[in-house]
Amino acid sequence: MSYDGVLFEAKWWTRSFAPDTPVINPWDTPWKELSTMPPTTMPPTTMPPTTMPPTTAPPTTAPPTTAPPPTTSGVSAWSSYETYVAGDVVSYDGVVYEAKWWTRSFVPDTPVINPWDTPWKELSTMPPATTMPAINAWSSYATYVAGDVVSYDGVVYEAKWWTRSFVPDTSVINSWGTPWKELFTMPSNIGAWSSYATYVAGDVVSYDGVVYEAKWWTRSFVPDTSVIKSWDTPWKELSF
Repeated sequence: MSYDGVLFEAKWWTRSFAPDTPVINPWDTPWKELSTMPPTTMPPTTMPPTTMPPTTAPPTTAPPTTAPPPTTSGVSAWSSYETYVAGDVVSYDGVVYEAKWWTRSFVPDTPVINPWDTPWKELSTMPPATTMPAINAWSSYATYVAGDVVSYDGVVYEAKWWTRSFVPDTSVINSWGTPWKELFTMPSNIGAWSSYATYVAGDVVSYDGVVYEAKWWTRSFVPDTSVIKSWDTPWKELSF
């Protein structure tokens, strides 16, 4: 073909490439400038090989598809030194999180663009819990004042004034003849806490003379374990 008064011959298939486009190397253009008429033999119709861009997306790091079995500990504060697997539940800065797969040292509230960029799933924000006073068994050696609550022989009593060594269920003629006021009979279906049992929200147990209610799923977490924040323990002390 001719372009701008010059005769060019195509070296391979081309479209929209101007024949007189400046190039550094001759193989950078599909055109060859001719000084004489082209021969009658047609150039080869096979196009030269080209390097196509990769069609496969770059590999990404995906979470493991096989999750190891969940642990059996109760909900506790997240630790950068602990290893967590799918199903583990922790608390961090007042929020409860569940691990979606194996993780360690990944802070649960780290900002991410996509949900699969974090190994943690937020479950709920925990409101501060109020610990109720525990019910201790009455003792003949203890001194009680107005408002103190004790249990005696399965019944809960409240002290009306200062008292010591006065048995709560002592029979009296008049109500002012005893320093104790009967509140109610404690439920009989409260079982002792067991490290081998699994408890869910609402379960009630007794441990070391104190009654506790489970706030969420737990196993092997001792009810009277000392914690810094109320949401670091799955147990809530009850008062009847």
